[in-house]
Amino acid sequence: MATIATIATGPQAIEDLRILLGSLQLFVDPLPSLYIATDEETVSKLIELPYKGTRQFYTIMNKYQGMRRKEMEAKGLFHAFTAEKLRIIELAFADSKSGVWFFDADICFLGPLPTLPATATVALSPHYIRKSDTDLYGVYNAGFLWLKDPSWLPVWRAALPTSRFFEQAALEEVAKAAKEGLYEFPMQDNFGWWRLFQSPTPPLKQMELFGINRLIGSGITFEALPLGSIHTHFTERVGATEQFNLFIGKQLGKLEKHHPVAYKLAWLIGTIRTRSS
Repeated sequence: MATIATIATGPQAIEDLRILLGSLQLFVDPLPSLYIATDEETVSKLIELPYKGTRQFYTIMNKYQGMRRKEMEAKGLFHAFTAEKLRIIELAFADSKSGVWFFDADICFLGPLPTLPATATVALSPHYIRKSDTDLYGVYNAGFLWLKDPSWLPVWRAALPTSRFFEQAALEEVAKAAKEGLYEFPMQDNFGWWRLFQSPTPPLKQMELFGINRLIGSGITFEALPLGSIHTHFTERVGATEQFNLFIGKQLGKLEKHHPVAYKLAWLIGTIRTRSS
């Protein structure tokens, strides 16, 4: 059984996690054990979210309670906030003997968890964006990863103080240390708005690579392969995030009348967006 760690604080994270849990239950059986770092104000709402698997909540995020990213950055807390990912992964490893996944709360699954090669000791998700942007934000996305054992956490933690972008760019040191044990997820996993709008390929060209195959997953494909997961705040209605959300909604709209899973995903996402409007 898989083990997943995540962080969820505040109203937006509750809605994000609702989609993560709902989509996970469409594709994964048996359901993973969840380890959720949260705060005392948020935990009661998270407990109410429907999930048939096991969950453990850790109220270790109280000093960030009620704050969004801009406020945390203004108070100099955001670096510490992102580093809490390592703490919840460490807590998850106390029980897991077969690796721990970390997913940001705003992951939506469109298929099962990725299959990892037997040789993998670390699995990371490249941004697949322009070098000028990875120079700023890091080669890897810190919201979608897997570690085989806790020995990688000290490597990651040691790189945090000199990281050019919070916990994210520090993952490059983990990748270097992993060497041949590093597995990089393909484009079809953890697909976020940045892969459309920060890609070396123009956005319209990227959009042309999406397709439909009703026999697999959610029915949505990218480069003729199943789209496994997307990374987005469906409650956001501005900028590149909203453009990406509308695009994904159109893809599901092409399928939902003829594809039961796409219908359930569209209903789940639509319910969240309606409630947050």
